[in-house]
Amino acid sequence: MKKIFVIAMILLFLPLVQAIEVSEHEPISIHVGHTGLIKATIIETNEYASFGIYATCTDGFSQVGGTIVGTGSQTTSIPIVCSGEETSGTCTINVYDSNKPQDKDSMSVPVECILPRLCNPGERRCNGNNIEFCNEDGSGWGTYKTCENDCEYNNFEPGCKINETEFDPTIVIFAVFVIVILIVAFYWKRNQSKNSGKP
Repeated sequence: MKKIFVIAMILLFLPLVQAIEVSEHEPISIHVGHTGLIKATIIETNEYASFGIYATCTDGFSQVGGTIVGTGSQTTSIPIVCSGEETSGTCTINVYDSNKPQDKDSMSVPVECILPRLCNPGERRCNGNNIEFCNEDGSGWGTYKTCENDCEYNNFEPGCKINETEFDPTIVIFAVFVIVILIVAFYWKRNQSKNSGKP
């Protein structure tokens, strides 16, 4: 009777992974050269039992670090990095009982590697004397126009700065004043000449 009781206790406390749940939206997007997280919820039959969890991924994706070890039911984050160009693939989350590796569970998760968005497509900005625009996928800037002078913002919109010296009102007023003086001097001299010729 004592032997049966001991066997029953051993079976009762053997840890067993019941389920794995991925809580992120599918597919999980990861920026090129950056690290993303896959969150997995592990359910153990014994809160004191330990488990190991790791990810195996298709080309272009890999787990950062080795197997993660945990105890009891919990949510674990598995860091995944993607390198190279934009691509999509699958990561399989594998979890196993530390004492009985044959007791295991797994789930596949779609992942995608995307270029980081640096700007909003169609957006414009000033950069030195250039007006730049954001390209269609938001991955970088291109030159829209090069200004003779600096680029400046007018009502939050970039545009070429107008050279104020070309349209300085004081210069226009001075020019008009000089022209008027010349005209007056011309007619005054003309009238003086006519008057001096009279008997």
